[in-house]
Amino acid sequence: MLTLDDMITLYPDQLWLEIPPKICQTARQTVNAQAYSNPLAVERAYQNIICQTVVANWLREDPDLPSPISWLSPQEQSEIWEFVNGSILLLNTTRLALIPSDVINLDELIVEQEWVDIPDWASHYYLAVQLNLQDGWLRVSGYTTHNKLKQQSSYDAMDRTYNLDQSELIEDLTVLWVARETSRWFPTVAPVSVLSSTQAETLISPLSQSRSTSPRLNLPPEQWIALIATPAWRETLYHHRTATTHLGQWFQNLIEPGWQAIRDFAVLQSQFPTYALARGMTSQEKRIDRGDYQLAVMVICEDFESNLDLENTAQSLVEVGFMVGVQVVQSDFDRSQVHLPIDINVELAFPDEVGQIETITERLTSDTPNLAVWFPKLIVQSQEVVRLMLIEGDWQFVHNFTL
Repeated sequence: MLTLDDMITLYPDQLWLEIPPKICQTARQTVNAQAYSNPLAVERAYQNIICQTVVANWLREDPDLPSPISWLSPQEQSEIWEFVNGSILLLNTTRLALIPSDVINLDELIVEQEWVDIPDWASHYYLAVQLNLQDGWLRVSGYTTHNKLKQQSSYDAMDRTYNLDQSELIEDLTVLWVARETSRWFPTVAPVSVLSSTQAETLISPLSQSRSTSPRLNLPPEQWIALIATPAWRETLYHHRTATTHLGQWFQNLIEPGWQAIRDFAVLQSQFPTYALARGMTSQEKRIDRGDYQLAVMVICEDFESNLDLENTAQSLVEVGFMVGVQVVQSDFDRSQVHLPIDINVELAFPDEVGQIETITERLTSDTPNLAVWFPKLIVQSQEVVRLMLIEGDWQFVHNFTL
């Protein structure tokens, strides 16, 4: 097994950087406070934050370079990482696209089509970045230009990526800095199609409920590019896939549309015989129409601040006790009549004590007692996100909860 020193000796022209544990910890905390629809998107965001932070810190150490800034705000980057891998750092007008990968043997640069064929996303230079989070290091194995990526790489139509072999990359980044000073050019990219509101809404609706972790592959390339390239449509799709409830607002009686007080207290009392709403507690439910039946997502929250000023809960809430359950109900509330072939995976993902994402999965079927599943009580702290996902066939429902 080669050590890091051995790798540096073998590839002296490549950039090797240490990944401090503190950066990983901060990245995990950041991701846990953001909303994503699936675990792959969570890890994609985590790796991109680490990559961007480490490379930006290294660039700032060079007094001859302008200080790098992120192309997008943290919220906008979340909207990107829900769907696509990569980020952009700006050095004044020079755009550096960072493409991280955690593969053991990084032998090619793989860039998703969006970073190349959307005019606002296209960059001057694309850097291949390998992350080894276990051993705590990062390497930039080389870079290429937009023109070379577009003209000399192979295009994978199935994954919609531009792939360039490692042997075609320039390993020495000092060549990039010289080129940046001596040549002034900007990528030439054809404009993308513009969608009408009706077209965009028609595309967003099925993508919002799709189980796919790569909805970018669920549409023809031209339609997907047109959709994701427009900030407003991208934001709408992101929010539809990552709907988020801010629990702190519930304690101020600020309930968002779609949620209401739990209608049938018998449901709670059958599951929790001693249940009763007390000061500092709130319960809400959301109904999901599945055609022949409905699903009720039921949430109980308990404030753990004994001296809390309830009129200022949103400002002072630190942590809450959080319980969530899902029950099959009929529109007429006659649960005894439910004889449908129901088989739903109910998943709850939440950060554990060290910030890693833990997932509990339950099955809700026609034979489940009371047609309901409940998860153990969690302690949700400030800046944490708990993710509930319901999956049945090709249908899914995702909802995030935070303070």
